Amino acid sequence: PVFLYLLLVIGLGDTLFPFSGVPAGREKRAAIAIRDDESPAFKWWTRLFTEPYLYKYYDRYWYFTQMHRRDCEEEFKAGLDEALNKYEYVDLFLLAHTNKYIEWVQAMPETIRQKVRFVYNTGCHNASQGTDWLSLGADAYIGHPGRSESPFFFFS
Repeated sequence: PVFLYLLLVIGLGDTLFPFSGVPAGREKRAAIAIRDDESPAFKWWTRLFTEPYLYKYYDRYWYFTQMHRRDCEEEFKAGLDEALNKYEYVDLFLLAHTNKYIEWVQAMPETIRQKVRFVYNTGCHNASQGTDWLSLGADAYIGHPGRSESPFFFFS
């Protein structure tokens, strides 16, 4: 039953409701998403659920899946650099356990970091990074103070 419910939500969720159109300004937005090294099933489900939304709401997106802790660092930075230089707004989706991706972003020039609009961090105990992300230039930050219940946020 749970599997069928998820398929309905994923497969039909946006198509059943006429008010779920793409908001204006899609051409000005880009997104960067990174999934940490997790079981293959979790990686697959995360991508399956996340990628259609990235495709729909952003002109361009980069999606990285790590195979080990420092994997994809250079690719992430290159994608972020391109997004920040080309787009007016850039959103970050850190689909990872307790993480320190903020260290990767700190190296970016301050002038372009100001284009980071939103950071969603699914990591447990990563709410404390909020002030740091905001001081780096992000307009908004969502993180979890304790154990992450991030799957519930995918349905909102």
